[in-house]
Amino acid sequence: MKKIISILLSAIILLTTGTAYATETKSADISYNTLPVEFSDNLGTTENLDAMVDDGHLYVNAKQLGERLGYQVKAGDEYVAIFNKEFSNTVPYGITTFYYDSTKVGHMLFNKMLDYEAPFETVKNADGEWIPFEFSLLLLNSSDVVLDKKIHVDMPEKNIVDIYMDVLKNNDRYLFDWETDAGATPGSMFAMGTAANMVQIFNGVLDWDGASWCQLINSFSMDSSSYDAKYSESFAKMFCTYSDEELSQDVDAMKEKLKPFNGDNWVVKSMKQIDDAYDYKIENLSKKTADLKKKMVVENKASVDAYNKSYQELDKLCSRADFFSETTDPFVQVSKSFKEATGFMEAFYSVMEITGYASEFQNQDKFAVKSLDTFIKNSNYGCVMSKAMKDGLRDYKNTLETDIVSYSAYNYLMNNMGDLLKEGLDVSTTLLDTESKIYLLIWDISKETVPWVKNGLSNTDCFLQSMYAGIVQSDTFKSYIDKRDAVFKDANNITSKNLYEVTQYCYAYLKSCYITRDAAVGALTEKTKKDNPTYESTQKMVNQEIAKCLVKLKDADKTNKYGCYGFLPENNKQYLSEYDDGELLKCVLSSADGEELYKDVLDMYYYKIKNQNWTDNDDVSIAYLYNENYKELGNTGYAFIDIDGNGVPELLIGDKDSENYGWILDLYTCIDNQIVHLGTTWERFGISLSKNGRIYQYGSGGARLTSQEECVIDVKNKALSVVDAVIYDEDDAQGTPWFHATEEYGTDSGFDLSKMKNISEEEGMKKWEEYNNNIIGYSITPFSEYTPK
Repeated sequence: MKKIISILLSAIILLTTGTAYATETKSADISYNTLPVEFSDNLGTTENLDAMVDDGHLYVNAKQLGERLGYQVKAGDEYVAIFNKEFSNTVPYGITTFYYDSTKVGHMLFNKMLDYEAPFETVKNADGEWIPFEFSLLLLNSSDVVLDKKIHVDMPEKNIVDIYMDVLKNNDRYLFDWETDAGATPGSMFAMGTAANMVQIFNGVLDWDGASWCQLINSFSMDSSSYDAKYSESFAKMFCTYSDEELSQDVDAMKEKLKPFNGDNWVVKSMKQIDDAYDYKIENLSKKTADLKKKMVVENKASVDAYNKSYQELDKLCSRADFFSETTDPFVQVSKSFKEATGFMEAFYSVMEITGYASEFQNQDKFAVKSLDTFIKNSNYGCVMSKAMKDGLRDYKNTLETDIVSYSAYNYLMNNMGDLLKEGLDVSTTLLDTESKIYLLIWDISKETVPWVKNGLSNTDCFLQSMYAGIVQSDTFKSYIDKRDAVFKDANNITSKNLYEVTQYCYAYLKSCYITRDAAVGALTEKTKKDNPTYESTQKMVNQEIAKCLVKLKDADKTNKYGCYGFLPENNKQYLSEYDDGELLKCVLSSADGEELYKDVLDMYYYKIKNQNWTDNDDVSIAYLYNENYKELGNTGYAFIDIDGNGVPELLIGDKDSENYGWILDLYTCIDNQIVHLGTTWERFGISLSKNGRIYQYGSGGARLTSQEECVIDVKNKALSVVDAVIYDEDDAQGTPWFHATEEYGTDSGFDLSKMKNISEEEGMKKWEEYNNNIIGYSITPFSEYTPK
């Protein structure tokens, strides 16, 4: 199998040689443009992709998009390949090939190259290789969503099929073997096994089973029938409950997915646009999220529902909001505790994180139980396990189906809620159903004596448990490989239904690897740990990697509803029937149009920088006169961003730091066909790009006088207008120098403090911090790349 993968990926090497001779595609309607995009790993920052519009379709530069998403890109004679052949935590291993002048696209699923059909042809011309934007994102484990003429792109995220590849590449690392990992010799293993057995017998822990235990002593590591039902029970408990690493990984994954909905980012901004008045009633928020969901569907057609991860989280958000409304409203309880400490949205998302798991956690635990059940039912031919072992697993699995789910959910909730949330919300009485509450009572009584993963097992127990788990590990591995290879042998078999079953086997195998290793670590004596101080931490690190895979595998379903297996061939036909890039085209900012609109301004900057003939009368940032860094065309540049969303892009003059800090040297707009210079940066005064269609201004008249403001573009007065400001004016208000305004407060001679509200220093500093957090970056086109008109 590794040979097959090597052959497939060797095509990548061939791409590095040769000259491209593809026919250039020309069209009278072709235009080159800028596509403003926000990526999920850089929320709040607008980045520009090189785009091309041809025959009414949106293309992006293959090299720029592929590399921005973390891949490598090579252009060959017949196709451009976007690939990754190195291990990455996020970018999948594989290759996608876009064939020139064709809708044919090759894409690797696990170890098999499959043919896909794009909605329109890939183009190669003198300006680069151009691929369909949205379709490419789906194949590259990414996705997009349009909202208010802005595009949000999710960075690549490994799907379940990619986990199969990780397991293949890291299998030697994930498998646990006493000889390889712990350095135990066959002789020492026999001695350890015999000694462990005798200790168990003399302690009365196990009954004497002459036949099976004699076989154990005679040939310790060969006969699985010697293992008692005790280890079936504890293995099943460990298999179907969450480990510490899985809990941690699951919490981190949820927080990562909620980023677009937290603070003042992409979706929250549009929530404000739908309803700017935050109400402390949950039904109002439920309506707002539902309205936003409808708005996104309208603007994105069907594709967003099927693939975009941010939208999927919003979908869950709406469901949870409805869930709140249908309960005794625990949100009301917790919001009272949170209202003073944090904002409404912070409280909402905190509650979402917890209550969302009250149901999702149970579903994921049930996946583990189902996975164990599938493995037991199908582990017949060629399995190493004895019938007694399988019977023990099956019997205890039936018990687990009734109560272990509640126990896992309960432990998660109690271990991961903040103290403030615990005070405001009694999870055990408001979020779990009646049946679950009964089982919680049982677990509350017994959980101190129930092994939670390896806790509660002695060193001897752990050793025997590890040996037992190793046998299961062997059987689960064979079952997984057989099922996986059968599915990927034929492209027609690669369906979501079959992949669901492969995922169950993969989960069973990885969980058995996890348990084997975890139990083995528990078997070590303190002296052994002291003699090899890195052994335990190394094994834990491997198990943390496995836990990440386990969490991802639990997203599996039989329909690929949320794209858990990626973009499958069975999804391609439906996608083509629904494809419509009309809304995406509305987001395109034509560089030609922007450059044409501001051509006189851009020409002025280009020639002034090139010839260095600035004067004090030039209406530009003072930095151009005195900053040595700005004497070269490559050190400053321009960007077109429709800041206020009115369809007319603003011109931002910035430098290389603008991408990180949002600095604007000069800002221009066009009102009534007239170019208007809205603002500039000069000594002790600057402007930056802010969120929500605003511009951030800051200025200082010395240590005793500082102003920070948020402004909007005032079309009527052709200027920036203050909508929120905080000033520190110790010159005119010594002792009470902090003031807040929500309207224009300036005069020709200074500040009109009568129009402002006196506030405390704490309030002022908090407001300034809020301003600073709202600043966003943007990328520029250097003037060295500009062609003057």
